[in-house]
Amino acid sequence: MSKKNGGQIVESIDHVVELAIPFGFPHFPPSCKPKSDIFHPDFDPAAICLGDFWEQTRALPDLIVHIGKMINGEIYSTTNAFNEEAAEWYLDNAVKFPLAHISWGNGSRSSSAPHRRHEVDTLDDSDLAPEFDFLALEEGKDDEDITLNTSFPEVGITPKIDLQPFTQLQRQKKYYTLLNTAADIKTPSHELTTLCERAREEIERVEKLHRDGKKFENKGEAQIALEKYQQITSTVADFPTIDSDIHRVKQTLALLDDISPGKTLDFSAPQPADKSSPPVKNGNGAASGKKGASKAANKGATVKPPTPHDLFLPKDHKKSRLPLFLLLGLMTLVIAAGGYLWYSFTNKLSSAEIAYAACSTAIANNQFKEAKNSCDKALRLVGEVRFIHQDFARQLEKFIQEILTSEKLTKGLAGYILLDGKYVPINETKALLSIKQQLSEAESLFKASKWQPALQQYDTLLAQIEGKGYVEPSIIEGLHRKRQIAKFRMFYDPAQMAIQKKEWETAIEKLLQAQKVLVDLPESDREQYSVELQNELQKSQFANLKEQGDLSFTGTDWLSAIESYNLALASGRKTALPPESIDAIKNNIKRAELYNSINKGNKSFAAASWDEAIKAYSTARSLLIGTKAMAKEVDTDVNIQKLDRIILQAKIIRDRQILETQLKDNALAKARRTYQQILTNIAKSSLKGEEEFSNTSAETSKAMQALDKKIFLQSKEAYLQNNYQTLFVANYPNATAENLSNPVITFTKETAFKLVFKMQCTENDGGRPLNMVMFYSYDKNTGRWSFYSEK
Repeated sequence: MSKKNGGQIVESIDHVVELAIPFGFPHFPPSCKPKSDIFHPDFDPAAICLGDFWEQTRALPDLIVHIGKMINGEIYSTTNAFNEEAAEWYLDNAVKFPLAHISWGNGSRSSSAPHRRHEVDTLDDSDLAPEFDFLALEEGKDDEDITLNTSFPEVGITPKIDLQPFTQLQRQKKYYTLLNTAADIKTPSHELTTLCERAREEIERVEKLHRDGKKFENKGEAQIALEKYQQITSTVADFPTIDSDIHRVKQTLALLDDISPGKTLDFSAPQPADKSSPPVKNGNGAASGKKGASKAANKGATVKPPTPHDLFLPKDHKKSRLPLFLLLGLMTLVIAAGGYLWYSFTNKLSSAEIAYAACSTAIANNQFKEAKNSCDKALRLVGEVRFIHQDFARQLEKFIQEILTSEKLTKGLAGYILLDGKYVPINETKALLSIKQQLSEAESLFKASKWQPALQQYDTLLAQIEGKGYVEPSIIEGLHRKRQIAKFRMFYDPAQMAIQKKEWETAIEKLLQAQKVLVDLPESDREQYSVELQNELQKSQFANLKEQGDLSFTGTDWLSAIESYNLALASGRKTALPPESIDAIKNNIKRAELYNSINKGNKSFAAASWDEAIKAYSTARSLLIGTKAMAKEVDTDVNIQKLDRIILQAKIIRDRQILETQLKDNALAKARRTYQQILTNIAKSSLKGEEEFSNTSAETSKAMQALDKKIFLQSKEAYLQNNYQTLFVANYPNATAENLSNPVITFTKETAFKLVFKMQCTENDGGRPLNMVMFYSYDKNTGRWSFYSEK
């Protein structure tokens, strides 16, 4: 619909609307301005009110369809309208709408076309760099990820493709981010297309490396897999999951390096000392000494009695004078007796040796009663040997006595056994061996950093040995220490992993749990971990709050972003963060304050709350000027000019709506002051030379001139109204002032020198009422009134 100069409202076929993409798109809607005459409640010459449409959908095709529906009369406001006259007309003529039955389709997107979401800028680590662009208004710096989202309902400048962010992503090797960002550009330039092709080539190459790495990892060749994964990080910095892949393989390699054969403790009884080994006789019947005895004992051999020597026959003998048969008989008896004695003593000595060997074996096997019996037997047998092998017998007896008087046998017979250099009750040996085994397992788990099972093993061990008295207090103290370390690391190590993955809330939770356990650690360990834990906790809290601020920022929740950033600042003061990181957070707070003010202005503008919109935009302008040194000079000037434009437009729209009401109420003096205010606002603005505002100024001046004339005529009409009786009586001698009433004054025409008014009133002198008419004129040159006649 359009409104002609004569006030007639007619249908119009052609309409033009200008859309301007603002800085901060798509967080804020494009600026929409009608360029043709459109008579609609939500259309003003300076802007189009979209309401909350952009909060529901952020797609330009949907916006175009929405404006089309507005023009077709399918959507219009009946309250808080930009154009109140149009709102009343649309209500009175609702049956005419929609103007045409148009099939808009199922949304603005073709069902066959793939849906491509708008990428929302987010904060990342590069935003903590000191050189990042504070406002990112028109041209962002290389490392800037946050875009200022402040749309103004005014004519903007269609942005060109800025290759600088894409070349920066290429230098940073963030090829996935580059492709995702470029996907939203419908008509990429040749240079951008080349960058995208290079990015795809690099991605294809690293995806092959990733597949190869997976194959090697699945085969158990972790080192080769790690090399493949590390090649990926040097080629594509934002490859998905690569950090977790590398971390996983490194953990596998670390675990393999830690695995070593377990040490076993020697719980067997020591072998008898060499000095306790029995002597072994040599071929001449003499003792061969310790070495031979030890060798015999080690081989477990028994000493066989040697063949008896003929000790009783002399080497040289004379022929006996006795008769031969007596001599032979005597020799036979002597030989027989000597052979018997030799055999008997030698056999006893051999049996003693066998008993001694059995004794040594029994005591080595902790068979103390058997050892005692065998040694007693050996000692008895060796004591019965006479005349022969006395040296050997005495040495064997000595060894037997050493065993019988040894501490091991004495303690063993009393019910104790030697274990790790200490005699313990035999009935506790099994438990102690079990404890040793459990201790070995606990140590292995501790070394492998398997804290949860290690903690359980230490708890089981301590429950078994505390208060029993057969484990040294120092050992128990060591177990307690390792138990507390395992409990601490059970929380602290997962916190470290969460920090590596940037899972800050999990890291904080685990670090707080570790902090509670920290107080139970020994002082030396507590001092070691305390400072490190506190630093990690503060850094995690800072990163978590910053991340929350970033999420709120990208979600356009500016107040929440400001709150999170302020908390991050408070947390950052407690830890040694780089000054540039603190400065970056402060800059983000200023940006969020700026965006919040612009957002308030946009919402107030959409709700036609002009004073609130002007106030919010003015606040944004002050913030922008205050941070001018932190942004590019030209960018700041451009955006200050944008704010000036929207503030001036809001003032003009507000004053025009006020004018409509004042003129409707015939409050012409107030209306004139409002006209003057519009002219003053334009004259004071640096934008007064722009065509839009110069035209508005000219139109307003013309309208004010017409209003001045109307006010002038109204004052003259008021004069005639107040003096009609006197004037009628002066020109009608028969008329009486008291009989005249119901005056009507009408301006009829204007001549070169005069203003002509028609005066009417009713005369009621008791008869039939008469309608009296006369024309009166005002001389523009002299300022005098006179009766007017066409003659």
